[in-house]
Amino acid sequence: MTIRVLCEPKAPWIHIVVAESQLYLESVTESIAHSCAPDTVVRILSGERMQDFNGLFDEFVAQLRFPDYFGRNFNALSECLADMDWLPGDGYVVIIRDTANLLAREDAEDLCALLSLFERIGIEWSTPIVQQEAWDRGAVPFNFVLHTRAKDLPGLRKAIQESGVASLEHVTG
Repeated sequence: MTIRVLCEPKAPWIHIVVAESQLYLESVTESIAHSCAPDTVVRILSGERMQDFNGLFDEFVAQLRFPDYFGRNFNALSECLADMDWLPGDGYVVIIRDTANLLAREDAEDLCALLSLFERIGIEWSTPIVQQEAWDRGAVPFNFVLHTRAKDLPGLRKAIQESGVASLEHVTG
């Protein structure tokens, strides 16, 4: 994987990493720290813990330190990911390992909705805000890395296709 694609505020914002080893994700995290802006926030979330909505929301709260007012629904998830004032950074990379488990106990449409949400967040952060206000900012990279094993790749590809989001696939050893 060319780490630079995670350091720039441009599409695609969803990256599929096909890797059998969890160690690869650790090396990606280290590479981001060396390649991207110094204050890039990198978080690794567990797909195993996010098999249903409760687990999904719990994992985002824990790993991205969502505020107490988080409403535990898709709208609140979108709002928190679009804000991130409590976890400021020059860029954001959310790595989800074992994506085959992501919302596995929910309807397939829910995974598609989540993938669409991820893309909207990438688009929103990559659009500069220039309104002569205190909240103005330049374009900020916000990328999602979905880790899967080769055997689970067809299912992830299907969800990506059904959601209509753009993605970039990276295959490793």
